[in-house]
Amino acid sequence: MTFFEISPAVVSIAREWFTYLDDCAGDVAIELGDARLSLEAMRAAGKREAFDVLVIDAFSSDAIPMHLLTREAVALYLDVLPEDGVLAVHVSNRFLDLVPIVHTLAQDAGAPRGVGAARGPKTEAIHEASKWVLLTRDESFTQQPYVQRWSRPLPELTNPILWTDEHASLWDAVRAR
Repeated sequence: MTFFEISPAVVSIAREWFTYLDDCAGDVAIELGDARLSLEAMRAAGKREAFDVLVIDAFSSDAIPMHLLTREAVALYLDVLPEDGVLAVHVSNRFLDLVPIVHTLAQDAGAPRGVGAARGPKTEAIHEASKWVLLTRDESFTQQPYVQRWSRPLPELTNPILWTDEHASLWDAVRAR
């Protein structure tokens, strides 16, 4: 398992205050720095199809790293995943609706099969379930019972919004209140 983390403070806190990294039975690596730049360096070094699952979880605050949700970024993610790999994008955000952005990116990337939105269960402590968009080129993944149970098709795109490295605007994703 490889964690990409931009903040040295987060790595320090994870090592000093939590035991997951030490207790993990598998190999754990931490790549310090911007995840997209780290993935680009891996690809340049010939490490393609390096991951079975790539989880992008950086969008819950009000200052999101937009460069992780562009046409070029998604092309990179799909390039480091095998044909049956899964890209899981955490899109929960109080102020922004990122589902149409990721949905448009999926269609732009050749409409990877099995695009679906998955939601975790609500609990008393969690008032709103987390939202994820799962992208894969492997249609059989979407037919798995656990995926069927926790997912549903993405809503129809009425206004596709394509973010690129050259143009992206948060105004595209602002939630109506």
